Amino acid sequence: MVQFITHYTEKYSYLDSIRIALEGGCRWIQLRMKDASPEEILPIAEEALAMCREYHATFIIDDHVELAKQIKADGVHLGKLDMPIAEARRILGKDFLIGGTANTFEDVLAPEPTISVAVLSVLPPRRRIFHPYWDWKAIVTSSCK
Repeated sequence: MVQFITHYTEKYSYLDSIRIALEGGCRWIQLRMKDASPEEILPIAEEALAMCREYHATFIIDDHVELAKQIKADGVHLGKLDMPIAEARRILGKDFLIGGTANTFEDVLAPEPTISVAVLSVLPPRRRIFHPYWDWKAIVTSSCK
């Protein structure tokens, strides 16, 4: 499944981009507002959640575990420097999706002990050159064994 990760531009707001993705058939949306406070994110997240429910799409909030729980999003995405997955699972319980980031093959093979994520975002690391010959199919297949 393809996940749309929001971004803000001068032409399109977060909500505009979500609407466009949903109208285009995307059914997995991640609200990513990296430099915003929870107070800034809340009204946008609530409206985004309503749009996702209308389209029967999964709605994930980036980084903000408590906010995801508060508005009853489908889950949260945690980067490598965010809250530990075990702590997020304790706060959210078993019914929320928790996604994690993998930038390298080693990241895929070394999840937190006894804790797994439901969704693994496989992305090239920032500020590095994406290697066009990485075998993502092999990486994902290996991680699912």
